[in-house]
Amino acid sequence: FRSPESIRDAWERYKLYKPESLRSIERCKQHPYKMWIKKEDHILPLSSMMTLPEKCNYYEMPTQILPEIYVQNAALEIAKMSNIAKYDNVSGSGQGIIYYEFPGREGFDINDMDDWHIAENIMGGNLP
Repeated sequence: FRSPESIRDAWERYKLYKPESLRSIERCKQHPYKMWIKKEDHILPLSSMMTLPEKCNYYEMPTQILPEIYVQNAALEIAKMSNIAKYDNVSGSGQGIIYYEFPGREGFDINDMDDWHIAENIMGGNLP
């Protein structure tokens, strides 16, 4: 669902900043501070396993006041081939990664059959 214009814009951003890599991102719809981990017969907040600036119950806060969190999607990744030999990964050191935020549907990622059905509906004009 990526547009040629967005791919060109991301490439221009990559050339301008000359980073180790560029990843496509989108804003999280479900905030990780509101996520839980099952532990035997109870659950623990995921945030209890993170190093956070201050101790508080983030899971009780309104999502609107939590920091904006982004997740990578599969829309695009641009990277230097040398990263694999130098860092043993595609992205690089972690300090030289820039982003390109793909708007709306352009970042849509197919990971399971539900996503496949949504993509079919989008392509068939059944979803806006």
